[in-house]
Amino acid sequence: MKKGKKSESEILRQKAEELLKKKQRKTDVQLSETQTLKLIHELEVCQIELELQNEELTLAKSNLQKSSEKYTELYDFAPSGYFTLSKEGKIIELNLMASRLLGKDHSSLVGNMFQFFVSESTKPVFNEFLTKVFSSKQKESCEIILTIPNKSPVYVYMSGIINKSENHCFITSFDISHRKYLEEEIKINEEKFRSIFEGAVDGILYLSKNLTVLEVNRAFSQITRIQKEDVIGKSGFNLAKKYVDLEQLPRLLKILKEIVSNKPIVLYEIYYNDKVIEIRSSKQVNGNHITILRDVTAQKQAIDHLLESQVYNQSLFDTLPLGLAITTMDGTLVDFNPAYGQIIGRTIEGCKKLTYWDITPNEYNEKEKQQLESLNKTGKYGPYEKEYIHKDGHLVPVSLQGKIIERDGTKYIWSSAEDITKRKRIENDFRQKAELDMALAQLYLPLISPISNISDIALIIKTYAQQLTKSRHCYVATIDPLNGDLLAHTLTEMMKDGQCAVIREEKKGMSFSKGKDGSYGRLWGHSLNTKKAFYTNDVKNHHASKGIPEGHINIEKFLSVPVILDQELVGQIGLANPKKDYTEKDIIVITRLAEFFAMAIRKQQFLDDLKARSKELELFNSAMLDREMRIIELKEEVNNLCKELNKPIRFPAIWDQKDD
Repeated sequence: MKKGKKSESEILRQKAEELLKKKQRKTDVQLSETQTLKLIHELEVCQIELELQNEELTLAKSNLQKSSEKYTELYDFAPSGYFTLSKEGKIIELNLMASRLLGKDHSSLVGNMFQFFVSESTKPVFNEFLTKVFSSKQKESCEIILTIPNKSPVYVYMSGIINKSENHCFITSFDISHRKYLEEEIKINEEKFRSIFEGAVDGILYLSKNLTVLEVNRAFSQITRIQKEDVIGKSGFNLAKKYVDLEQLPRLLKILKEIVSNKPIVLYEIYYNDKVIEIRSSKQVNGNHITILRDVTAQKQAIDHLLESQVYNQSLFDTLPLGLAITTMDGTLVDFNPAYGQIIGRTIEGCKKLTYWDITPNEYNEKEKQQLESLNKTGKYGPYEKEYIHKDGHLVPVSLQGKIIERDGTKYIWSSAEDITKRKRIENDFRQKAELDMALAQLYLPLISPISNISDIALIIKTYAQQLTKSRHCYVATIDPLNGDLLAHTLTEMMKDGQCAVIREEKKGMSFSKGKDGSYGRLWGHSLNTKKAFYTNDVKNHHASKGIPEGHINIEKFLSVPVILDQELVGQIGLANPKKDYTEKDIIVITRLAEFFAMAIRKQQFLDDLKARSKELELFNSAMLDREMRIIELKEEVNNLCKELNKPIRFPAIWDQKDD
């Protein structure tokens, strides 16, 4: 308190004394000494009560000022943009995020018309939205585009409601540009997929789980001569019975049953309308099936002609780009051309006593048995796809078919082998791209859903990460912003018998802590320390490997991608033990999933922050209400006290005065 200034209690006492003097001049009533002392006592008690009440009011005023400052800070630094607009759209007030949306300082925006920043294409939408806010007196919403100089268009979602005085409205705005750009990217990918689908040379059928035809391309109609409208929505079994002759029908029905039962269909061949058609099918991520039809009539005729010819044209044999081989009936290699030798990485001299089984992986034993049965029954086998073991150990995908021939009274197996490595690579790239696009499309809805949380999205990320990389194990984790611990939200069983010291008691996840030096340990922490994705197909010899913890399953191959948000480490996706070696393509795929997971973490951070701010605002409003109620109670107490003393002192005039 400054020197020379009176306190509020002194001012109150001075006014009371002046009122008492005036009253004493107006009355001639003489009080006895006892009455005077009693009255003085009552006045002193009243004065003490008033002083106490004045202190409470002073404290309440201080708390109110602090709450007001806190509310102002919350308003200015809220993650969403807040505007107060007039009926015409003039900016009355806005917070810091709102000024960032418009790309100018707060002081230069107040008084401007909001319509100046709205694109011409969405200005009618905004004007209609503003009219509805003031006319309906209910919460309204819209999506508009802001045009800011030297910046890309900003897509904004706005919701607004009129204030109590009905002369202004309050607007909440969110930047949804990233979501819009994502929608456009998905649309572009869908158009690309449609272009590839319709432009494919092979016939493609997209079938549901129960083999209802969902879609076919133009090549399907060209190969089968069946129009698209005649098959869409129809059962594959019914279509087979309608269009395929009785001789081929049992074979096709068997193929369809194997597709429904999810058995691996590599390659089948049927005869249809004087054509030889190859059929292959694969199960997709969502349980549906893609079946491919290929017209191989010309190729089949050429190969049959070659196989049926008894003329052994050595020149043609040596120069033909298609791999050709002759084996005995027990599989011993007798002769093969250079193209075949290139496929298996060997020469004739190096293949003496080498058998067909020496270059065939054991996993194909059952399929080879089926092909031998076909060879013994019909004199032919294939076409079907398998892999050969190259001399250096890697596997080469090939398409095989053959028949029994006779030379000098001895039976041999004449086989043709086509190296389909390039085709398989293209098919795998196409399938992986399609599966990735499908995965990202499936992630989009839970990403923008207000009810989905980090664990929900982590589970979807884990599922698609395993499917896209054919990995046996996976975990999806986030970084605890408070202590830097890595928390795995969802993971496959990585511990023998489900026991490990790092598993939390509630068994909902795993927690990995930083070391004393602030870095993460072992192989799993390598990508977190470097903030770079990596993979290794030789875990034991990786420089970051410290061995496998006790009770942990054996890790032979490992891939890790850090989740980065605004250059800050926020999570990790880890994978282990795929069917084949990891490659850079797997890094690219998981990095795309990590980008989606980063957006999910950003959304969760925003929701958590918004919830906390809302709670603080509720507490502030509650405190303000309590203060108003206390002031009303104090007024009532003072008035009651005056009535009890039968003194018409004008205390309400004091309470009704505005605070300094």
